[in-house]
Order: sequence, then structure tokens, then C-alpha cells
Amino acid sequence: MLRNSLLRSLLNICVLVLGSSGICAANQWNSEVIEHSKSYKHPFEDTFASTLEGVCNTFNLNYDDMDIRLEDWKGFSKYVDSGWIPVKVGIQTVDEKIKRAPLFFYIPGAFSNLDDKQNRQWMHSLTQQGYHTVVFPNPWGTDFISRESKSPIGFVTTEAQIIYDAMRYVYQKAQINGMLSGPVRVAGVSYGGFLATMVAALDAEHPQPIINKDATAVAPPYDMGITMDHLDAALNDMREGFAEIGLASKAWKFARFCRLKNESQMKPKHYQDAKGLVAYSGFHDTLVDSVVLYDELRDINAIPDRDKGKKSDKFKAWRKGFTYNKYFDRYAPGARQLMKNQVGKLMHWVNRAKAGNGAKIRLMTADDDFLNVIGAFDQQAEKMILLRDGGHYGYRGDQWYFKFLELAFSDKQQIIFEKLYENHPVDLTSTASLAYVKRLTQPEDFMSPDFYFW
Repeated sequence: MLRNSLLRSLLNICVLVLGSSGICAANQWNSEVIEHSKSYKHPFEDTFASTLEGVCNTFNLNYDDMDIRLEDWKGFSKYVDSGWIPVKVGIQTVDEKIKRAPLFFYIPGAFSNLDDKQNRQWMHSLTQQGYHTVVFPNPWGTDFISRESKSPIGFVTTEAQIIYDAMRYVYQKAQINGMLSGPVRVAGVSYGGFLATMVAALDAEHPQPIINKDATAVAPPYDMGITMDHLDAALNDMREGFAEIGLASKAWKFARFCRLKNESQMKPKHYQDAKGLVAYSGFHDTLVDSVVLYDELRDINAIPDRDKGKKSDKFKAWRKGFTYNKYFDRYAPGARQLMKNQVGKLMHWVNRAKAGNGAKIRLMTADDDFLNVIGAFDQQAEKMILLRDGGHYGYRGDQWYFKFLELAFSDKQQIIFEKLYENHPVDLTSTASLAYVKRLTQPEDFMSPDFYFW
């Protein structure tokens, strides 16, 4: 309750300036987005409950069911032992022929793979707006790890360089094939948002930049070192109740929470469930999966009974006590040192992009995101969208959010398409994706092998 009181006090500053309790915003966003953000409301104020609400409304459209041409491409980089990472490309066509269109790069949050729902949601939303859309695997996900970066997981500078190398290759291939017309943009969520600002800075410092519009970071960590500590604090707080929870019990807790309509219905057990499920299902299960693969591929063999997995008591004990900082201690102490200095700070990269006259950086987050300290974005509040609450990306299934995506990336796309394809009218809208959002309320919804937190 003290945390919420402090947050409300901080937001009063924005209310006095803007006359709205919804946001702090200014000229980095267009007026339509700013006005739309004033209508934002979230049913929960608790940061973990807000975050978990985003899981309840899940995007369930598969790639195979999308009305868009999809291709699997390779993005090349010398910083990957395999030489490349996989990317998925949604291509705009008319009469089955590729047409010229704007280009959109999307980087998902930590541990996300190409087929996960975060990538699928953005692929559908942005292709529905008329973009050739390219989605990446996150560097901490198993799709990326399997390509074997030359640096351990967590070396953010190497990971950003690999993404940027792959981005430039895809851009050049699209350009050679006559696919491009209009803006080139990049966006990301969570750690993907942090990476989006990094690649924008790298692009600004490149003699031939390719991002000619903007870079958008949604729910980014403000300081990667602090974020790792906050995640570990949540894991340590909830370890005894959630580190070894069974699938059926976990599914029941998810379903029980998702039947709530707002915070007034919450009881102490719901607050505990929200924090435990976010910490372990959202940030621990996937961490373990990625480190297990990394340990095997690199032949490090630091995990006891790794091949036996949960059948081994030694493995289960290791898994229960494993944290982000324990990963860095054992596998990548240099990566943590990077995160603790300027390289791990979001504004370092925002300022580098600005100094290089690069793409405009647009930030959007909730002021109660538990990945960040209270007031982290105070000095940037007038230049960004700062939502009152929403936890960490907890608004992603809301109708408000799909409309936000539409307004944030529409600009003059309709005019461009009408000019280029006057005989092929296009209805450009991200809100079409709302038809594929399903509210999960049954335990079996969360026991499916397809269920993924983010």
C-alpha cells in the first residue's frame, strides 16, 4: 500500500502539468496517441496483479491462420558462431505479387521465441497496418541461444549488435527486391524495448543509417542491473510457495485470478498468487530453460543431473535456488558488470541516438512497472507516455492497447497505400487483432503445451 501511495503522489506532478491522471506525455508522440492515452484505465493497481491481467487476455492466432504471406529468412552476423539468426517476415502482396511497403522491425521481450504469442500479436497487428513486418527471437530465448552467440547470454552489447546486423541484412535484401516504400521503424517490448533503443543508437552512428522514422520502446527496463536485482527479489520472496508448484496447482491459481474483474475482488491469496505466478511462470521457468540449453550447447556442465531434469532431486534443488544473479556469477560475470555501468542504462542509448541525429526515440511504460524503481522515468515524463498503472506490460490484451498500436504506427500509411495502390484499397487497422484475443478462465487453458506467459 505504501508503494501505491508513493506512486499516486508522483503522478500528481503529471496531473498538475497536463490536467490528466492518465499520462505524462509530450512531443515524442503524435497528438492522437497522446489523446488516446488519456482514456487509459486498468482494473488493477497492484503491480503484479496488473502484470498478470495481461496473461488472462491472450492472443491466440497462429501464423498459419494469418492472411499474410510469411517467410522464414536468415539474418546474418559475424558475432554468431552459426553465422545467422532466424527471423520471420510478413510480406505485403497484391494479387500474390510483392508490393512496396513500409518496413517494421519488432524485437520481443526476454526469452521470447519466433513462434511465441508476443511475436504473433505484433506480426498480425503491424501487417494489418500495411507494413512488411520482421520479428526476431529475443537473445535470451532458446531460438536465439541455439545459434550460439560468441558471447554468453546477457552481454547486451553483443546481443544488440547481432540484432542490428541481422536487421541491416534483411533491409538490404528487401531493398534489392524492390519491397520498400515509406518509413522504416523498430519497436520492442521489455528487454526487446531496451534493445530497440540500442539498435537505434547503433544505426544513428552508422554511416548509412536505415531507420528513418522512429524507435519505440514499450515497458523497457530503465536500468538493466537494477532490473535483475528486482527480479531476484521477487523470486526470493515467493520461492517457498511457487518454485516447486505443480502444473495443476499453477493452472488453478491462474484461472482463479483471471476470473476477477477488478482489484476490489482481490483477497490476500490473490496478491500472493499474482506475485508468485509473475515471478516464477513469467521470469523463472524460461530462465531455467534457456540456461539449461546454454549449459548443454557450451558443454559447461555446471548443472547437476541436467539430463535427468525434474526426475533428479539434485536438479530440482538447483532449479529452486537459481536466480538471475546466480546465472551471472557462474556463466557471465562480465555481462553483469556491463549492466551495472552506463551500457545497462536506457537513457545512455537514448542519448546516443539523439547525439547521432538518429531515429526519434519514443518511450511508453507504466509508472508501477516492478522492473524499475519508483520515479525512474520522472525526468523523461514530459517526453513520453507514462501510464498510471499496468505493471509490466499488463495492458497487452486490452482493447485500449490495440488502438494504441494502431494510432502509434499509422501516421500517413493510408495515404501512401492509396497513392501506390489506388485500385487495391486497404483497410489499415491494428484493432482487427482484437478478434483473436481470448479471455482465459479455466485451469485447462493454462495446462496446454501452447500456453506461454508472455
